Amino acid sequence: MTYLPENLKYLRQKQNLSQTSLAKHLFVTHQTISNHENGKSEPDLKMIQKYANFYHIDSHDMIYKNISKHKKSSLKIFDEVIFDKRDKTMTILNGSKGTYDYRQIKKCEILHELARYKGKTEPFKRFIVAGVEWMTQANILERAFYVGLKITMKDNTILGIYTCNQATHIQTDIHIKGYKEAKQIKDFVDKIIRKYKEY
Repeated sequence: MTYLPENLKYLRQKQNLSQTSLAKHLFVTHQTISNHENGKSEPDLKMIQKYANFYHIDSHDMIYKNISKHKKSSLKIFDEVIFDKRDKTMTILNGSKGTYDYRQIKKCEILHELARYKGKTEPFKRFIVAGVEWMTQANILERAFYVGLKITMKDNTILGIYTCNQATHIQTDIHIKGYKEAKQIKDFVDKIIRKYKEY
């Protein structure tokens, strides 16, 4: 008996991923994910291995074991960054792309970077202060910005994670969604910082 469709759906939901988000990570269509989870079509061996690598699970187990009863995933996945609790790493997908040792994080801040500086300087070097006071600055409502997180590592390296894919303005849907996502990531990172804080 194969548990593949159930396992694919279980693993995706356990990571709070939509089918669309997972499709982006795996470079396939939303319909492909849906068909595999519903058993309408079976993934080929190459695609099964892609799923297995993404979830850090043996491909044989993915097919033949009911994973919901056997294994917990070590991943915490957001659209912009993936945390691997087993390897103690974070892989940034939108921002300072790469894989980093998350035990080395010293500080995490939610900031709004002026759009014209994104990618041209160190992440979040040119930012607008968050909160009500920054809205009263001259022409602030006209300035486009990106929402994201400024991660300061213990060696003072600065990393950026952007939680919106396009420049936005205050109180737009993009701004609100980006801020909510940034808050969720920050809450998770703050737990990591507390756990690995040097005394």
